[in-house]
Amino acid sequence: RLAKAHGLAGVLVFHCSGAKSSAELQAAQDAGAVTASVHPVRSFADPAAVAARFDGTFCGVEGEAAALAVLNPALLAAGARPIAIDAAAKTVYHAAAVFACNYLTTLLDTALRAYQAAGIPEEVARELAQPLVTETVANVFKLGPAQALSGPIARGDFATVDKQRRALARWEPASAALYQALVAPTTALAERKRRRSHA
Repeated sequence: RLAKAHGLAGVLVFHCSGAKSSAELQAAQDAGAVTASVHPVRSFADPAAVAARFDGTFCGVEGEAAALAVLNPALLAAGARPIAIDAAAKTVYHAAAVFACNYLTTLLDTALRAYQAAGIPEEVARELAQPLVTETVANVFKLGPAQALSGPIARGDFATVDKQRRALARWEPASAALYQALVAPTTALAERKRRRSHA
């Protein structure tokens, strides 16, 4: 509406959505604005905490060169780390963030509830899981996902995998389905690990 009501010649207009590209600002561009998108790659469960520790934050940026010529220096001055992304692949880029953040949270919730189903109180389950999760994530970024993989699939122990799936089905069928959905990609990851270890 603003773009239709007023000329925007030379005005910089950008949005911070991770899911949408700067093409969403076509109306502003048609009114003369230069457009871009800037997506801070952070978890915003606590926005105030993110703002307080913004220094070093990666920001996915795409848009018109004239817009980025202004935004990139401004982001650097604010302590951010702008990184160019392909506007045509922005949906895949944002899906990567959903995997790394949102779905990771869902997997951890499932793990914590499974611990509770085994009789471990919620507070203790969190305390128990934290070093396991922290070590796993650290290994992923230190060694890469394939080398960080451990557990029954990495060992080729599919009897245990099937036993766990059946136990989960008795507890919570939806969690059993989630577990089963991860078997194939984890098996592929284990195969990558095997190939590298024999290279």
